[in-house]
Amino acid sequence: NPENDTLEIALFLDQELKANLLQNNPFNQLTPSNVSDFCIMIEGISHFVYYLHKSSLKYPVTQLELELQAEIDKFIMLSLLVETNHPQHELLDMLFENYYIHDNLSEEEKQRYNTASDLARKYCFMLSQHLKKADLEKLYKEIRWFYPLNQSQKIDHIMM
Repeated sequence: NPENDTLEIALFLDQELKANLLQNNPFNQLTPSNVSDFCIMIEGISHFVYYLHKSSLKYPVTQLELELQAEIDKFIMLSLLVETNHPQHELLDMLFENYYIHDNLSEEEKQRYNTASDLARKYCFMLSQHLKKADLEKLYKEIRWFYPLNQSQKIDHIMM
């Protein structure tokens, strides 16, 4: 609202998605019947929380930054949910190789999603090394350090 510099934001979760996750709770077991909806929910919550965090600090946020952080958040959440002996490369492939981009998106939007996915895969591969070693302390330290960075700082860190 331009008059009082107020931002109104909401998170919408589809009724069918919520019903599926209630019936097939991913915190009990992650299965093909709930993983897609769970990822959609994580992405929505990630966008919501990240945008609020950045705006509360009066920092700008880009759409690429939102997508990149959401991809990373999905990997972290799913990694912590699956069994510790589950191969991380399968999760990396599922999230960053075997994804689908809707045809109705513009070329710019498709490029943004592909860029976010490519960057997230590189970063999440590095995170997976902490998970392989069961070094959650290093994982948490890294993601806490990474989270507040701006887009260019995140990309620079990933590309190092």
